[in-house]
Parts: sequence; C-alpha cells; structure tokens
Amino acid sequence: MSLFDIFKGKPKSVQLCGIEFPSVPRQRDEIENLTNAIAKKVGQTPNDEQDIYNYVLDQHEQVKHFKTDVSIALAGLPFEIYPLEVAARKAEIGNFSPPNPGLVYINKIVKPDLLKHYPPQLVEFLIATVYLVYCNSMDNRIEYLRVKNANKNRDNCIAQGDSSTAAKWAKVINAIRPDTIPEKSSKIRLCGVELEKMPDTKEEQLRMMALAAIGLMQQMPTEQDVYWFVIEQYDRIKSCGELVAAIMATYPFQMFEIEYLDRKSENSYVGHKNPGIVYVLNHIFPDLIKHYGPVNAQSMLAYIFGTYLNGNAAAIQALRLKYAVHYHNNCVSTGSLSYADQWNEVIESLDK
Repeated sequence: MSLFDIFKGKPKSVQLCGIEFPSVPRQRDEIENLTNAIAKKVGQTPNDEQDIYNYVLDQHEQVKHFKTDVSIALAGLPFEIYPLEVAARKAEIGNFSPPNPGLVYINKIVKPDLLKHYPPQLVEFLIATVYLVYCNSMDNRIEYLRVKNANKNRDNCIAQGDSSTAAKWAKVINAIRPDTIPEKSSKIRLCGVELEKMPDTKEEQLRMMALAAIGLMQQMPTEQDVYWFVIEQYDRIKSCGELVAAIMATYPFQMFEIEYLDRKSENSYVGHKNPGIVYVLNHIFPDLIKHYGPVNAQSMLAYIFGTYLNGNAAAIQALRLKYAVHYHNNCVSTGSLSYADQWNEVIESLDK
C-alpha cells in the first residue's frame, strides 16, 4: 500500500484568514463559526485602547460604504456611531494616523482570502457580520472608550475656546448609555458639572465655568427658550452694575434696554419660567455662592454667561434681529410709534 493510499481518505484542512478550518465553510453553521473566529482574531491583533476605538470607527465607515446592503447584518449593533465622532476620526487620519491593526487584518488578509472562495456580495456581508460580532463581544469596553475619547475632544474644544463644538461633544457623551461608563465614587458635582475634585487653580475654575456654560446650552431646545434666556439673564447680569462691568465689556454684543429691561418669560405670552433661568437658579448660582461667596458668585456667573454668548453669538444675533423685526411691526400696527423707533434702532444695529 502506497502513502497515497494511506492518506487519500484523510480530510485536508485549509488556512482561511489566518485560521485553520477542516474545509472551506459552506453550511450556515460553518459560516457562523467562520465569522466568530475572524471576529476573535480581530480582538487578538496587537492593539491598545486607541486601536480598538479607531477600528470601531474606521470599520463602521467602511461597512457603511459597501455596495452590498448589509443593514440586516448590522441590525443588532449595540450602539449608534455619531457623525461628530466620524468627523473627528477623519480629521485625525488627515493629520496622519498609523494604520489600525484590526482594519489591516480585515483588508489585507480576510477580504482577499474570502474573495477566493465567495462572491463579492457575500464577502461584504461576512465582513459586516464580523464587525457586528466583534462589537457585541466588546460592547461595554467600546462604549467606555467612546466616552473617554469624547471627553478628550470636548476638553480640547474648551481649551481652544470652541464652546459650540464642545457642547456637541457633551451631547454625544450624554447619548451614550450611562450604565456602560465606569463611575468613580470620588466624583463631585459643581454647577451641574461632574468633576474629579473641587477646582483649586484659576485654570481649573475657568474649565469648570466653561463646562457649566456647555451644560446651559443643553437646557434650551427651542429658539424661544434661547431668546428669552439671553434677554432675562442679560438683565440679571446688568443689574449687578460695576461688579461685572469689565466682564460684560468682553461680551460679543451689547443689548438695548428695550430688549431686556424687566422682561420675564412667565409674564409674557410664553406663560412659564425660562428653563435656562431655572437651571441657573437651581444648579449654578447656589453652588457658586456656597463655595465662592456672593460677590465672586456674581462675577463667575457673568463669566459663564459670557462664555455661553461667545459660543452661540451668530445664532443669538440672528434671533435678536428676528424678534426685533417682529416687535417693531407689532408696534407699528398698534400705533406705538415711539416703541417702534426704539426697536428700529435694534434692527439697524443688527442688520448690517
């Protein structure tokens, strides 16, 4: 008996995607084992936390642009990737980011190997399935890394004075499921902001106030909320006089008395207190008084309000013009010409 006769009946194993299989997977359960094994291999590629985070974002973008409809394969994805995360990752790649080991494995080994045995449409479906299996196996860790990176990006925006983008990052952080984020019992809340400790230095206080301003942005979902908050809070800050005059001088605009003086949303057609004002009175101002005293609290609140104005200046100016035109026209129609003239001054200062 020859060696051929001895071994001819023995199944020949195959190497596929760097993994050994008895034969090329064809049956449903074999295909499932294949995608599970590849997903496990992705998790074993040499990588650190940032590599894991980058793989999740990079593979997500790649899968989204597959020619094949892979929506069924991704239906069980345990989280949603937000456009801001994708945009930040693309900017990072544009500034040079080293190749991601997980994606290199998929693109350089998995995809070519699968294309030798399966049609392109099935290959794309399998890669999407691998991504789904990987994400489900790493769910909590991925969410933690997303929060960690979002916090880093938010803090960078704050440091650069970009409070508008920082507020968008804050929304991303809040949108991620809180039960997946490790909590530290030592954290404190100050002015609605979660901190590791009380701010000791001036820089830490400025950062806390910038975060408080971002928290404010999230309290006012409508244009009406924003407009009434701005005019009411401006009136409150203005009433502090010389104590805050220097801070108010740094605001991106100054307002006319007819816009803000003694105006409150609960006494107007709105009919209820402004949510932004309520938030300031319940969550920000009491903490400032408690920890810094009433005099410093006024100055710090003026600074927080100024940060809010600077981060939303263009939108607020547009709202001021919109409401000024509305009130001017109302005054003209009712014959209140002196008030119409005052509103016209506001319009002329904004309509340039």
